[in-house]
Amino acid sequence: MVVQKLRSLDAIDLFEALNPAERAAIEKQCRWKTYSPNQVIVEKGDESTEVFFILDGDVRIANYSTTGRKITYATLGAGEFFGEIAALDQRPRSASVAALGGCALLPCRPRHSPTWSTRHRPSQPS
Repeated sequence: MVVQKLRSLDAIDLFEALNPAERAAIEKQCRWKTYSPNQVIVEKGDESTEVFFILDGDVRIANYSTTGRKITYATLGAGEFFGEIAALDQRPRSASVAALGGCALLPCRPRHSPTWSTRHRPSQPS
């Protein structure tokens, strides 16, 4: 798979309430990164607190049982994100994440995720 770096947060639903200038400001503060197939992005227990926005490709979120069996929690693709739990609770990673194929991500540290986390919430149906 050839990874196409989209270089835009426009496809991430979480940012739809932000105007283009606000999205551009977040993009400028974060670093774009590509991962090869099966490359580990984060390991369970890591101390990092970045939130990863998936711009292209797919990732697998998994853990291991006490018997050593791999348990896949989710497969996420373009437009989705992961890592928000560690960003919010500031605790070690609760699962491992690896690229399924090549993928392009935008990792952002919590300090680079300003008011969108509290100010822009999706509207709830009534």
